[in-house]
Amino acid sequence: MLAIRLDTDTEWLLAPDSTRPRALQLLLVGVAAPAAQPFSKPDFRSGQGRERSGFVEQVQAAGREITDDPRVCPAEIPGQLTVFQMRRRLTAEAAYGIVDRPVDGMDRVLEELAGYADENGYSPSWRRQVREMIRLTLAVRDADGQTLVAPQVIDDLPAYGVQVSEVLRRANLLGRRTGNPVHREAGSGRHWLPKRPGSCPDCGAWSVGRCQGCQQWRLNREGKDPVGDCTRCHRTGLPLMGTLCRGCSVHLAALGPSAADEPFTQLWFGGQLAEALRILDGRLGYRPTGRRGRDLAVRLPAERELSPHLVDPAQLILFDMARDWTEIAASRVDELPLLTDDAQVLVNEFDELMIDQQWEWRRRKDAVRCLQKLFGWLGSDARLLERDVRALSAASLSISAKRTVQLLERRGLVADPARRADSDELAVERLLRALPQGIGDELRVWAAAARGQGRWRHEGLSFRTIRAHLHKARPVLEEWATTLGSLREVESEHVRAALRIRPGIMQGQHLAGALRSIFRGLQHERVIFQNPMRGLVFSKVVRLPASLSSDRLQGLVEAAATPLDKVIIALVAIHALSGHDIRHLKESSLDLSRGRLQVCRTAPHTVFLDETTHHLLEQWIR
Repeated sequence: MLAIRLDTDTEWLLAPDSTRPRALQLLLVGVAAPAAQPFSKPDFRSGQGRERSGFVEQVQAAGREITDDPRVCPAEIPGQLTVFQMRRRLTAEAAYGIVDRPVDGMDRVLEELAGYADENGYSPSWRRQVREMIRLTLAVRDADGQTLVAPQVIDDLPAYGVQVSEVLRRANLLGRRTGNPVHREAGSGRHWLPKRPGSCPDCGAWSVGRCQGCQQWRLNREGKDPVGDCTRCHRTGLPLMGTLCRGCSVHLAALGPSAADEPFTQLWFGGQLAEALRILDGRLGYRPTGRRGRDLAVRLPAERELSPHLVDPAQLILFDMARDWTEIAASRVDELPLLTDDAQVLVNEFDELMIDQQWEWRRRKDAVRCLQKLFGWLGSDARLLERDVRALSAASLSISAKRTVQLLERRGLVADPARRADSDELAVERLLRALPQGIGDELRVWAAAARGQGRWRHEGLSFRTIRAHLHKARPVLEEWATTLGSLREVESEHVRAALRIRPGIMQGQHLAGALRSIFRGLQHERVIFQNPMRGLVFSKVVRLPASLSSDRLQGLVEAAATPLDKVIIALVAIHALSGHDIRHLKESSLDLSRGRLQVCRTAPHTVFLDETTHHLLEQWIR
């Protein structure tokens, strides 16, 4: 050691056993002899402080083999794009496996490293360790085909990440961060590679060793379920659930029962991306299970198909029956059958037409929804019946039958009037056929005019109102038909005689109203020349509802058995709603925060709730 330290003898350093003898040294009293210290220990007596002998390091480096493991971060073509950017596990062993690898930019980094170490007073040992970490990061840069070192690479270093980042920044070799930094847990400075990397021996997932899912699977089934051969993949020695291993169970859960006969098992990613039978909330790929999964499956829209009830225009009708649109009106558009291509084109054309006509957006939205329901269920090849449109409008208050029919009539998509019939229309037709031909034909003209299809277009009456007028006037019309051949022959005396023999004031008023509508319509259509109801004045009795005292109302409310009964009593006694109004009320029409209730009538009607009714409705909802 003295020969090497003092004389820089290379032969003694490389092969101390086979070298020549060394000359004797002169020992003088009072003069300290040179110290024989290990080469790794600094020589304080040499005046070099804590510096190690650079000659020793140079000779040892020249005598050993070049260390450059080709398995550690092999360089790629610069600018090469990476399909899957996977994080690496950088270790100290990997860094010391490429200590002799030449990398671009290392000379510039060593200059900045020397300056940084001098500024902070770092030792030569620190410099060597940081130098190898920097070399490792530059090797990763070349393996990724980049020109700068990504900050994510420094996050994966086992040590000296802050110092390496600062030196690379000074050398202008540090790239910009594109994500959040990785916060490493305490005590995780070094990464140890697993002993046997490879696929999971149980499920075959692309992972390292047995995946966490299979480990938990074995733990949960230890002593409970048998270990044997899977009946699907025929692998042996696996914990089974029934007759299937976990790999086959995951395969069937992901691809469905139809994959049971497939001769292969899907290869999955392991780790965080692993497919599992149950993925917890907050994890990537979460799927609710149990009751939440069933509820979600109910809420999720099913795959939409064409309606099996599409109408063929060439198909003859054997029994013409009215359709019930209640379920269709309550369904969302995404729950309806899929529109055909022609139907979708028609809906788009109608939507553009409504935009050109500057429809209100709410009315336009309701009309489009009505068309989607009609075309989705019946198709657009055959013309639609007006009664279907009106039935759908009656089942859904947001749909306007009149506007929808007008749109369809523009394209000739409404069937001829002979096929537009509902229950009231059929009743009107039946009443007209029961009358003699002359009077019946005249009343048909009146019915068409009442529907708004006469000489002057106007908003027509409903078939229900026309039916009511005919029902009230039918006895008188049948009586006149026995002596008169036409309604032109009816005079005011005939009308007075008919009203005189009708018992009851209300019955007479109803008959007078029906006859006034009939003769006025016939005169407008020029069927008759003189209105026999002209000049006749009838007394009208208006019966006001009797008021109900507050104590009696309170007694009725307290005697009610259920909260719903109390609400009905309050709506009838306080707000005078009829039985028809109450039967057609919807929960969505109630706005407790504003104290309002929308009543389903022909014209919009809003009920402003008093304190008592508001309190009873609130109790009923709760």
